[in-house]
Amino acid sequence: MLRVLCLLLAIWLPQAAQALSVAFYYGRDPLPELAAFDIAVVEARHGFDPAALRRPGFEPFAYVSVAELAADHPAHTGLSPGCVLGVNPAWGGSLIDQSRPDCRALWLQTVFQPLWRAGWRGFFLDTLDSYRLIPKAEEKTHQAGLIQLIREIKTRHPGARLFLNRGFELLPEIAPLVEGVAAESLFFRYDAATKTYGGVAEEDRRWLSARLREVQNRYGLPVVVIDYLPPAQREEARRLAGRIAAEGFIPWVSDGELASLGVGAREAL
Repeated sequence: MLRVLCLLLAIWLPQAAQALSVAFYYGRDPLPELAAFDIAVVEARHGFDPAALRRPGFEPFAYVSVAELAADHPAHTGLSPGCVLGVNPAWGGSLIDQSRPDCRALWLQTVFQPLWRAGWRGFFLDTLDSYRLIPKAEEKTHQAGLIQLIREIKTRHPGARLFLNRGFELLPEIAPLVEGVAAESLFFRYDAATKTYGGVAEEDRRWLSARLREVQNRYGLPVVVIDYLPPAQREEARRLAGRIAAEGFIPWVSDGELASLGVGAREAL
């Protein structure tokens, strides 16, 4: 039997945030405990069936990389060479030029549409700032392309539920089209290259906190903070989730690969 323990940290959240609990899980094995949350972001490429996961009051969201495409993604073989701007040195994914209409159309056809046809209705849009990895990138041009892409998604599929990973520069144009924003590493981070955990510098924390409060206050959107600790540090994760909640954000604390069930506004046991 699934038993859900709602931690006391939930009552520390502002009322608007209390209405939403969000989990992130990129593991390969489906976890029934995810249904204890309102939203769970999962890796759709692991073969999950959204119809089988969906429950009343619970919606699975598919992780979608917008401006990068992994080399093993089925759509990668069909990439036009003109749509590839380079490679992310940390992950090895190809950087996609979403400023070009033909590249956006190809991405919608080969990446987004298969997810929609498979029954996904919620989407977590990641890598929205990957254009910054491109030397001398024309930021405004790439931002305009991403804004247009998100508008095209909502035009084609008005029922699509979109959650952003950061994307702060895009929000003035598309905030009404999305229902939340997430950001990683407010207090503790994970370095994928070295597979190590560490604290976030105070200056970086202040900058990110200011951006997240702007999302709340200016756009009225819920904000999720994803922080990272080793799986064995469960008690520390609970305390960290409480610390994030005390800042007024929806917490999620998990391992660096998001491969285990973490601690959030709720904790499923």
